[in-house]
Amino acid sequence: METTTKLELLDPATLIPSAANPRVHSQRQIRELRASLREYGVVSPVLVDQERNIIAGHAVVEAALAECVPAVPCVYVEHLTPTQRKAYMIASNRLAEKSHWDDGLLDACLQELFDAGFDLRLTGFGEYRLSDALARDTAPDLPDGGQEIDQCRRGDLWELGSHRLLCGDATRPEDMRRLMRDERAWLLLTDPPYNVDYHGGTAEHLTIANDNLPADRFQAFLTDALTAARGALMPGAAFYIWYGASSTMQFLAACQAAKLPVHAYLVWVKNQFVLGRQDYNWQHEPCLAGGLAPADYDGCLYGWDARAGHRWFGGDGQGTVYFCDKPQESAEHPTMKPVELFARQIRNSTKKGELVLDPFCGSGTAVLAAETYGRRCRAMELSPHNCDVIIRRWEEMTGRKAVLLEGGAADGGTETAD
Repeated sequence: METTTKLELLDPATLIPSAANPRVHSQRQIRELRASLREYGVVSPVLVDQERNIIAGHAVVEAALAECVPAVPCVYVEHLTPTQRKAYMIASNRLAEKSHWDDGLLDACLQELFDAGFDLRLTGFGEYRLSDALARDTAPDLPDGGQEIDQCRRGDLWELGSHRLLCGDATRPEDMRRLMRDERAWLLLTDPPYNVDYHGGTAEHLTIANDNLPADRFQAFLTDALTAARGALMPGAAFYIWYGASSTMQFLAACQAAKLPVHAYLVWVKNQFVLGRQDYNWQHEPCLAGGLAPADYDGCLYGWDARAGHRWFGGDGQGTVYFCDKPQESAEHPTMKPVELFARQIRNSTKKGELVLDPFCGSGTAVLAAETYGRRCRAMELSPHNCDVIIRRWEEMTGRKAVLLEGGAADGGTETAD
């Protein structure tokens, strides 16, 4: 077994990034790496070949250049063939992804760092994971064998009483048409990914799809999803779109591109804030609110066509701030919203019996809120695991059983029963 031993300090400007590197580094990651370099210095060496082509460490080099670091430690990898170097470029990233955190030890380490006054943002974890580690009650994980249903697969269309659930892709217009079946909703109420690379704090290590994209790709993803949703709304329909502060610009741009004019900013104030040794700790979560205009016009303006006036059933005296306790247990879904939070918005913007659309249904909060207040929900969720959670929560609430209307095929399409 050959070992690489030659190490040299090199000017990062002389290192050559590989055009074949398939790993994409977001600007947020580079900003975090720059902060890491300022705190720790350059600790991990960059791997290069004899011509100073980078094999591993592209992001470190990019961050070092941005920080004007004069030299970085580099290890020459001399014993690998060009084919092996390319393969190692992939393997070094992929093999690292196969590990997972011991959450008990991680929480203890984060708590110890917090108590010592260390800035926890330099660990690379975001506000939700830090909140789980430092502020939540020690809620037990789900019992062994308790909630692993695993009955859903991509393409499944389920009937939950008066509600429908499609295990599908919110960015695909054909999936939206299949869910809605020529119906149109009076309310779009949804909680898309926030692009914060969330990792859950329970033993299941839950993550969220499309939650770690480059900013431009995330904006395109949101635009596709909101455009598909807009096509399923009634003229004059209201919308509530929950979002993360770090991706505000992408959400606003996507709303404008989808012709969903935003005219109010709502805030959910939680009963606990996110501990992070910041000057102001996060204790709220924002939401975009607006209404769909029947006519196409610039999305930065607020208004409705006279043929479909503003619908509001919430009475007078409501402010832009919601006070609602955060759910303590997140073993089923990493960022579960309280049912009452969605219920208030459903009551304010729909009548009984009307349709509510949620293309990012997550753990099923919109379905449960609609069930509670006599609305009908059309829900879509990409993750089969989350669809299982939605079905189980609805069945436990109602005592009824969900019915599979159409089964998903292996390619995400549909199967027709003989």
